[in-house]
Amino acid sequence: DLLSMTLRQIFLIINRYILEENNYGKAILDEIKQATNYFNENYNKTIIIDDYAKEHAMTANWFTQSFKKVINFTPMQYIISLRISNAMNLIENTDYNITQVAEAVGYDNSMYFSRLFKKHTGMSPTEYKNKNHS
Repeated sequence: DLLSMTLRQIFLIINRYILEENNYGKAILDEIKQATNYFNENYNKTIIIDDYAKEHAMTANWFTQSFKKVINFTPMQYIISLRISNAMNLIENTDYNITQVAEAVGYDNSMYFSRLFKKHTGMSPTEYKNKNHS
């Protein structure tokens, strides 16, 4: 499927940028690598970018700009892509209903989750489930 292929490619690009250290300073790359690791492990919890930046002695603005410069996504876009990717995996590989999928990836409002899912995949979670379970 095109979206999951795109997300896999994005994650490969991220790893390549981090490993190659491109034209970014090592300190910035270390911060971004630490952030992506944190987001990968905690995407299903509430993450407030301002709080994350503050806890790591950065301004939210500097962190967001640096993250976007390296990853080509804002931190929140990255987190949403993780959530949608993991939701797609749950829909394909479990019998969870949409509310359970939404909660598992960090959304307590399944209607909001469904709107986001449709915006990012072009179909509702139910349509996606029907397409992938037939």
